[in-house]
Amino acid sequence: INPLLRHDIPDFSQPNLVYDFHVYDGFQGMFNGKTCNEPQSPLWSGWPKAADVQVSFAQNHGKAVAISEWGGCNDLDQYNQAITSYARTHHIILVYYDETGIVANEIEGQLNSNGLKVQAAFATW
Repeated sequence: INPLLRHDIPDFSQPNLVYDFHVYDGFQGMFNGKTCNEPQSPLWSGWPKAADVQVSFAQNHGKAVAISEWGGCNDLDQYNQAITSYARTHHIILVYYDETGIVANEIEGQLNSNGLKVQAAFATW
């Protein structure tokens, strides 16, 4: 969306468009016996100011906004809360990207600690 913000290219004129964002926190370490190497998104490194600029632009131009990739390996409480509350406050579509980051047992569908955080946040909507 940065080329649109800089006016390098014109805004899209098609109706019913959704601007999609990916927000990862850059977690490095271990979680449930798994080595985590999450990238850090530019939106997260400047959170929430960077998101405010881009989300406001999209919504002020009649576009919907989605965060369709977030979460993953060991979502720290601050990150989980920041993403879910921001999405709720700004009426943003929110999709948890990596199902392997929320399930303890794929066969039985048991949620791990990440999954329980996501479930609790989504239940408040």
